[in-house]
Amino acid sequence: MEKGIRLTLDAEEQIKKSDVQDEIVDELLTLNKPLISKEDVESILNKKITSPIVDIKSATNFLPLAKEWDTDIKINHTRDVTGKSRGKGELDDFVSYFRNRYERLARLLRTGSKYPNADLKDIKRYVNERVRVIVTISEKRETQKGNTLFEIEDLTGAFKAVVSANKFSKEKELAFEKAKQVLLDDVVAVSGKVLEPYIIVDDIEWPDLPVLRERKLIEKDLAIAYISDMHFGSRYFLDHYLEAFLDWLHGKGEERELASKVKYIVVAGDIVDGIGVYPNQEKELVVKDIYQQYKMFDDFMERVPDYIKVIMAPGNHDAVRRGEPMPAVPKDLIKSDEVIRIGNPSCVAIEGLKHLVYHGTSMDSLIAALPDG
Repeated sequence: MEKGIRLTLDAEEQIKKSDVQDEIVDELLTLNKPLISKEDVESILNKKITSPIVDIKSATNFLPLAKEWDTDIKINHTRDVTGKSRGKGELDDFVSYFRNRYERLARLLRTGSKYPNADLKDIKRYVNERVRVIVTISEKRETQKGNTLFEIEDLTGAFKAVVSANKFSKEKELAFEKAKQVLLDDVVAVSGKVLEPYIIVDDIEWPDLPVLRERKLIEKDLAIAYISDMHFGSRYFLDHYLEAFLDWLHGKGEERELASKVKYIVVAGDIVDGIGVYPNQEKELVVKDIYQQYKMFDDFMERVPDYIKVIMAPGNHDAVRRGEPMPAVPKDLIKSDEVIRIGNPSCVAIEGLKHLVYHGTSMDSLIAALPDG
């Protein structure tokens, strides 16, 4: 109203969603239209995001220390699915995967028990005795009495296990609390007393993490920047913050000494917002062409200092298959020669430091399945 502009309701809503409202209004003033529509606002947003990128010059007297060193990157190609995905998604593929997963995790659980380890095919030999079984959770439900009932299986057979809701001892109370955190397909060790129809559970164990070693250091005084989820093409793309990041890499702003040491940038997925990732996504897109979205990333790469190497893995919004593991984004989408494209997840050694680069999409379903998620 102050500027003398009349808006449709959906045009006003579009402007409110943007973090550059004043710039949009200034552009709208140049249109000289009696009524501004949503399409007018989108046209300005699209023009703003896809406009030619201005070259950034480094700050005066900024001497990047990282420029003096060669890059040292080794990709563990045996743990990158790119170009090696031969599974057909048939039943045998799933069986093979879950067998392999069970065997690897079971090896971490075999030791450290006060009860004998048993296979489920032999479980009824131990009636009225206490045993420990390493199993996969195939089903979980609550009984009418509030107990937790598990369907469990290993490579030899299947059985049932019950965790009592009667907290008549600290051990039982702890087991009941642990049972709440158990997810389907978890590989766990279950200890308890064997009855004819099921095991009465005393304890549940997950595979433990190895003892953390002292943090490894390198001789070179270099730094790695970790970013993800840029979502080029989205209406909610945070261009202001990306501009600030680029300025910082060129020595503008605070912490210039740290900026001068940045030799690598690791991008862990969702470079673009993608197309058709979720219902009605097009309403939240400013750029609705996947090639143009990746062109925006290539333009961003042109502004990164040339001595910095960028390692990029895809996420669930990128133009690769949704199922994990994901292959690298193809070359016809990301054309920059300065980008090392890897799969998701991938293992990379940077200056001898081992990195697991993973976007983390599978965590969404885990979080949703936990009672306190």
